[in-house]
Amino acid sequence: LLQRYVIEFFSILLSEMSRGIDTEILRCLHKDDEALKIINLSNRRCGDAAISILASAMKNSRCELTDLELPLNCISPRGLASLAAVICNSHGEYDCMVRVRLNSNDIGDAGACSLALAMRKLPNLKELHLANNSIGDDGILSLAPKLTLTSLEYLDLYGNRIGIIGSTALGQ
Repeated sequence: LLQRYVIEFFSILLSEMSRGIDTEILRCLHKDDEALKIINLSNRRCGDAAISILASAMKNSRCELTDLELPLNCISPRGLASLAAVICNSHGEYDCMVRVRLNSNDIGDAGACSLALAMRKLPNLKELHLANNSIGDDGILSLAPKLTLTSLEYLDLYGNRIGIIGSTALGQ
């Protein structure tokens, strides 16, 4: 129950960007509350500015998140790069992450490449949702070899622009 309230509070703060949200989000994540396991901002259309604030808050947090759910948030390669950089520079804080949902954004090949760099820091990742993200062969060529670094059981790539080259890379 506490987790639901924290996440709802967090969602309200993201929609109120002009009110010093960065400090409030940092306060929320810095509680290091063990109840904070899931960040679900599905269907908020937050955009890259809010995602950058989220990334900044995550960088300074020691909460052990298990789920990062950000579908339909207008995340571009730049926004995903800010999240991926936080994960790449972490020291085990994201070892518990089991689900990442980024479907229906616009991360493209560049975003997939950023995500590929972060995969080594997500060893227990079981689900990766990347449907409808304009990812093509170049993005898949970066991402496919890194998927073996995780415990991945489910990969959703529906609705992307993956051709024969990308499909072959995934099959190897």
